[in-house]
Amino acid sequence: MEQPRCKFWLPKKKRFCAVLPFKDSPFCGNHMVRSDGQWIPCPIDQSHSVLTENLESHVKRCPFMKQARTLSLQPYYCKGINAGKGEVEDDVSSEMKRHAVYRMSIAEFYKLTEKVQHVHASICDDIRESYKMPEACNMWINREIDSKIPFQEKHVIQQASILGNLEDSGLQQGQWDGRQQDDSQRAPAVVEFGAGRGYLTQMLADCYGIKKVFLVERKSYKLKVG
Repeated sequence: MEQPRCKFWLPKKKRFCAVLPFKDSPFCGNHMVRSDGQWIPCPIDQSHSVLTENLESHVKRCPFMKQARTLSLQPYYCKGINAGKGEVEDDVSSEMKRHAVYRMSIAEFYKLTEKVQHVHASICDDIRESYKMPEACNMWINREIDSKIPFQEKHVIQQASILGNLEDSGLQQGQWDGRQQDDSQRAPAVVEFGAGRGYLTQMLADCYGIKKVFLVERKSYKLKVG
Protein backbone atom coordinates (compact mmCIF):
# COMPACT_ATOMS: atom_id res chain seq x y z
CA MET A 1 0.00 0.00 0.00
CA GLU A 2 1.38 3.36 -1.02
CA GLN A 3 2.21 5.70 1.85
CA PRO A 4 0.20 8.93 2.14
CA ARG A 5 1.89 12.15 1.07
CA CYS A 6 1.57 15.76 2.12
CA LYS A 7 -1.58 17.37 0.70
CA PHE A 8 0.03 20.77 0.08
CA TRP A 9 -0.29 21.73 -3.60
CA LEU A 10 2.87 23.08 -5.27
CA PRO A 11 1.62 25.39 -8.05
CA LYS A 12 4.99 25.78 -9.80
CA LYS A 13 5.54 22.01 -9.98
CA LYS A 14 1.82 21.33 -10.54
CA ARG A 15 1.72 18.48 -8.04
CA PHE A 16 1.32 17.78 -4.35
CA CYS A 17 4.31 17.82 -1.99
CA ALA A 18 5.93 14.37 -1.93
CA VAL A 19 7.09 14.49 1.71
CA LEU A 20 5.46 12.17 4.26
CA PRO A 21 2.92 13.98 6.48
CA PHE A 22 2.97 14.15 10.26
CA LYS A 23 0.79 11.72 12.17
CA ASP A 24 -2.82 12.95 12.41
CA SER A 25 -2.13 15.71 9.89
CA PRO A 26 -2.56 15.88 6.10
CA PHE A 27 0.57 18.07 5.85
CA CYS A 28 4.31 17.65 6.40
CA GLY A 29 6.26 19.82 8.83
CA ASN A 30 7.11 22.38 6.16
CA HIS A 31 3.49 22.93 5.13
CA MET A 32 1.52 22.76 8.36
CA VAL A 33 -0.57 25.84 9.11
CA ARG A 34 1.76 28.10 11.03
CA SER A 35 2.19 31.57 12.42
CA ASP A 36 5.21 33.19 10.78
CA GLY A 37 6.11 34.83 14.08
CA GLN A 38 6.58 31.44 15.77
CA TRP A 39 8.81 29.81 13.17
CA ILE A 40 12.49 30.47 12.48
CA PRO A 41 15.06 28.82 10.18
CA CYS A 42 16.96 25.96 11.81
CA PRO A 43 20.45 27.29 12.73
CA ILE A 44 21.97 23.96 11.68
CA ASP A 45 20.35 23.71 8.26
CA GLN A 46 18.27 26.65 7.06
CA SER A 47 16.43 24.60 4.44
CA HIS A 48 13.78 23.88 7.09
CA SER A 49 12.10 25.83 9.90
CA VAL A 50 11.33 25.09 13.53
CA LEU A 51 9.05 26.52 16.21
CA THR A 52 10.90 28.97 18.44
CA GLU A 53 9.70 27.16 21.55
CA ASN A 54 11.11 23.87 20.21
CA LEU A 55 14.42 25.26 18.98
CA GLU A 56 16.61 23.98 21.84
CA SER A 57 15.31 20.41 21.63
CA HIS A 58 15.28 20.42 17.82
CA VAL A 59 18.95 21.42 17.56
CA LYS A 60 19.89 18.39 19.66
CA ARG A 61 18.08 15.96 17.35
CA CYS A 62 18.29 17.71 13.98
CA PRO A 63 19.37 15.03 11.46
CA PHE A 64 21.80 17.50 9.89
CA MET A 65 23.66 18.00 13.19
CA LYS A 66 25.26 14.54 13.13
CA GLN A 67 26.31 15.00 9.51
CA ALA A 68 27.75 18.45 10.26
CA ARG A 69 29.76 17.11 13.18
CA THR A 70 31.06 14.17 11.17
CA LEU A 71 32.06 16.49 8.33
CA SER A 72 33.90 18.90 10.65
CA LEU A 73 36.11 16.03 11.88
CA GLN A 74 37.30 15.10 8.40
CA PRO A 75 40.97 15.96 7.66
CA TYR A 76 40.01 17.78 4.45
CA TYR A 77 37.37 19.99 6.09
CA CYS A 78 38.05 23.71 6.40
CA LYS A 79 35.15 25.81 7.64
CA GLY A 80 34.18 28.64 5.30
CA ILE A 81 36.67 27.64 2.58
CA ASN A 82 34.15 28.55 -0.13
CA ALA A 83 32.79 31.66 1.58
CA GLY A 84 34.83 34.11 -0.48
CA LYS A 85 37.21 36.78 0.75
CA GLY A 86 34.82 39.42 1.96
CA GLU A 87 34.10 41.11 -1.35
CA VAL A 88 30.53 39.78 -1.27
CA GLU A 89 28.12 41.27 1.24
CA ASP A 90 27.48 38.95 4.20
CA ASP A 91 24.06 37.63 5.20
CA VAL A 92 22.46 38.11 1.79
CA SER A 93 19.48 35.77 1.71
CA SER A 94 17.81 34.33 -1.37
CA GLU A 95 14.80 36.54 -0.68
CA MET A 96 17.01 39.64 -0.66
CA LYS A 97 18.51 38.61 -4.00
CA ARG A 98 15.03 38.14 -5.48
CA HIS A 99 13.96 41.58 -4.28
CA ALA A 100 17.09 43.09 -5.85
CA VAL A 101 16.10 41.56 -9.19
CA TYR A 102 12.48 42.72 -8.85
CA ARG A 103 13.65 46.30 -8.25
CA MET A 104 15.49 46.39 -11.57
CA SER A 105 14.09 48.31 -14.48
CA ILE A 106 13.45 46.42 -17.72
CA ALA A 107 16.58 47.93 -19.26
CA GLU A 108 18.71 46.92 -16.25
CA PHE A 109 17.32 43.40 -16.30
CA TYR A 110 18.07 42.96 -20.02
CA LYS A 111 21.59 44.26 -19.45
CA LEU A 112 22.08 41.69 -16.68
CA THR A 113 20.82 38.82 -18.84
CA GLU A 114 23.13 39.90 -21.66
CA LYS A 115 26.10 39.68 -19.26
CA VAL A 116 25.03 36.20 -18.15
CA GLN A 117 24.61 35.04 -21.74
CA HIS A 118 27.98 36.50 -22.71
CA VAL A 119 29.79 34.72 -19.86
CA HIS A 120 27.95 31.48 -20.62
CA ALA A 121 28.87 31.65 -24.30
CA SER A 122 32.53 32.36 -23.49
CA ILE A 123 32.98 29.26 -21.33
CA CYS A 124 30.34 26.84 -22.62
CA ASP A 125 30.60 27.19 -26.39
CA ASP A 126 31.75 23.59 -26.82
CA ILE A 127 28.84 22.01 -24.95
CA ARG A 128 26.57 20.14 -27.34
CA GLU A 129 23.15 18.65 -26.84
CA SER A 130 23.18 14.87 -26.82
CA TYR A 131 19.84 13.10 -26.53
CA LYS A 132 20.10 9.32 -26.37
CA MET A 133 17.46 6.62 -26.03
CA PRO A 134 19.32 3.30 -25.55
CA GLU A 135 17.59 0.07 -26.44
CA ALA A 136 18.53 -1.36 -23.04
CA CYS A 137 16.13 1.09 -21.36
CA ASN A 138 13.07 0.03 -23.35
CA MET A 139 11.61 -1.88 -20.42
CA TRP A 140 11.36 1.38 -18.46
CA ILE A 141 10.28 3.50 -21.41
CA ASN A 142 7.52 0.98 -22.17
CA ARG A 143 6.53 0.77 -18.48
CA GLU A 144 7.45 -2.90 -18.22
CA ILE A 145 8.50 -2.39 -14.61
CA ASP A 146 7.12 -2.91 -11.12
CA SER A 147 3.92 -0.88 -10.88
CA LYS A 148 4.91 0.24 -7.38
CA ILE A 149 7.81 2.25 -8.81
CA PRO A 150 6.65 5.85 -9.49
CA PHE A 151 6.65 6.60 -13.22
CA GLN A 152 7.02 10.11 -14.64
CA GLU A 153 7.74 10.11 -18.35
CA LYS A 154 9.94 13.22 -18.36
CA HIS A 155 12.16 11.75 -15.64
CA VAL A 156 12.38 8.35 -17.33
CA ILE A 157 13.41 9.96 -20.64
CA GLN A 158 16.02 12.08 -18.87
CA GLN A 159 17.45 9.11 -16.95
CA ALA A 160 17.52 6.91 -20.05
CA SER A 161 19.40 9.63 -21.94
CA ILE A 162 21.94 9.91 -19.10
CA LEU A 163 22.59 6.16 -19.27
CA GLY A 164 22.66 6.28 -23.07
CA ASN A 165 25.34 8.98 -23.02
CA LEU A 166 27.36 6.98 -20.49
CA GLU A 167 27.14 3.98 -22.80
CA ASP A 168 28.00 6.06 -25.87
CA SER A 169 31.08 7.53 -24.17
CA GLY A 170 32.34 4.11 -23.14
CA LEU A 171 31.80 4.62 -19.42
CA GLN A 172 28.98 2.11 -19.36
CA GLN A 173 28.88 -1.20 -21.20
CA GLY A 174 25.77 -2.54 -22.84
CA GLN A 175 23.59 -4.98 -20.94
CA TRP A 176 25.79 -6.87 -18.50
CA ASP A 177 25.47 -10.64 -18.56
CA GLY A 178 24.04 -11.55 -15.17
CA ARG A 179 25.89 -14.87 -15.22
CA GLN A 180 29.13 -12.94 -14.90
CA GLN A 181 28.02 -11.38 -11.63
CA ASP A 182 29.50 -14.35 -9.75
CA ASP A 183 32.94 -13.10 -10.74
CA SER A 184 33.40 -10.37 -8.14
CA GLN A 185 36.62 -9.26 -9.81
CA ARG A 186 34.90 -8.47 -13.11
CA ALA A 187 31.42 -7.39 -12.03
CA PRO A 188 31.09 -3.60 -12.36
CA ALA A 189 30.10 -1.40 -9.43
CA VAL A 190 28.40 1.99 -9.63
CA VAL A 191 28.42 4.81 -7.07
CA GLU A 192 25.76 7.52 -7.48
CA PHE A 193 26.28 10.75 -5.56
CA GLY A 194 23.20 12.84 -4.83
CA ALA A 195 21.08 9.77 -5.49
CA GLY A 196 17.81 11.13 -4.10
CA ARG A 197 15.31 8.29 -4.15
CA GLY A 198 17.62 6.21 -6.33
CA TYR A 199 15.49 5.93 -9.47
CA LEU A 200 18.43 6.48 -11.86
CA THR A 201 20.34 3.60 -10.27
CA GLN A 202 17.13 1.54 -10.22
CA MET A 203 16.94 1.95 -14.00
CA LEU A 204 20.62 1.09 -14.32
CA ALA A 205 20.13 -2.10 -12.31
CA ASP A 206 16.96 -3.12 -14.17
CA CYS A 207 18.16 -2.36 -17.69
CA TYR A 208 21.87 -3.12 -17.52
CA GLY A 209 21.95 -5.87 -14.90
CA ILE A 210 24.26 -3.98 -12.55
CA LYS A 211 24.07 -5.56 -9.09
CA LYS A 212 26.76 -3.69 -7.18
CA VAL A 213 25.39 -0.23 -6.49
CA PHE A 214 26.19 2.33 -3.81
CA LEU A 215 23.84 5.27 -3.27
CA VAL A 216 25.13 8.41 -1.55
CA GLU A 217 22.55 10.99 -0.49
CA ARG A 218 23.53 13.74 1.92
CA LYS A 219 19.99 14.68 2.91
CA SER A 220 18.20 11.35 2.85
CA TYR A 221 16.39 12.33 6.05
CA LYS A 222 14.16 14.55 3.91
CA LEU A 223 12.39 11.37 2.79
CA LYS A 224 11.29 10.68 6.37
CA VAL A 225 8.96 12.27 8.88
CA GLY A 226 10.76 13.74 11.89
